Amino acid sequence: MKPLLSLRNVTGVFVGHKGGEDELALCCLVSQKVATRKLPTSALIPRRLEWHPTSRRKRTVRTDVLESVAFQRHALPVVLGPGDAVVSPGRATVGMVVDHPRYGRVAVTAGHAFAGPEWTGTYEYTIGSEPPVFLFNAGSKPQGFQGQLLKVVVTPRADYALVRPLNVSLCQNTYGDELAIGIPYLPSTSDIGSDLYVLCAERLLRTRFQGAFGQIFVGSQGLISNVLLTDKVTMPGDSGSCLVGLDMRAWGLLVGSNDRYSVFMQVGTPLFLEGAHFA
Repeated sequence: MKPLLSLRNVTGVFVGHKGGEDELALCCLVSQKVATRKLPTSALIPRRLEWHPTSRRKRTVRTDVLESVAFQRHALPVVLGPGDAVVSPGRATVGMVVDHPRYGRVAVTAGHAFAGPEWTGTYEYTIGSEPPVFLFNAGSKPQGFQGQLLKVVVTPRADYALVRPLNVSLCQNTYGDELAIGIPYLPSTSDIGSDLYVLCAERLLRTRFQGAFGQIFVGSQGLISNVLLTDKVTMPGDSGSCLVGLDMRAWGLLVGSNDRYSVFMQVGTPLFLEGAHFA
């Protein structure tokens, strides 16, 4: 995927279907389609490419070129407390609530803890020094609550933060942490085309899974890897909403959208790194 992302106008690449067909394709999102005759050979997207989904498996797949505007983040602001060591103005919303083996009951946010793409790494606050942070529930009518920022992780595979909610009993969107969501599900290419749901504040949205394993540029966040794309159903302020299957298993957390797709971060990546499990 990296060579494709280096081509002119390419803003994202993911594994999906070409048109209405069932055959897998590497879908290339471009800011503007340009006639082949007007492009130099070095800027052309090949019609077929060799793809390595695993180290032991090789296959040749077709490519598909789709015109779409840039992805924008859907976050609402985070207000950091006095004395906070994080000087970058950040963004975050509630994603889901989990029982963490070290921190106890925490909210996992869908990234946005740092505004700039130049910061990367892991930052963990020592016990007693966790700065206060103000978070918003996902949705067009957000409800805010205070918490303590425990840990921030920004790597090529994950972008999220762990927050301890304060003085609240229900804080997983507006559904509360009693919602029976099962073990995080890592979708496969056979799931493309499946019906899914987005758990936003005050509403349940139905959508369709369009692609997986992508690398997408999202606003000032830069390149986000291991993402899931669905039909566009979300709006700014919905960031952190849970993408779930018909069995109510969590697939991902919303980070943004454009005119064509809503884009989610795979929840299995950060939750696996943290060793967390659902309440």
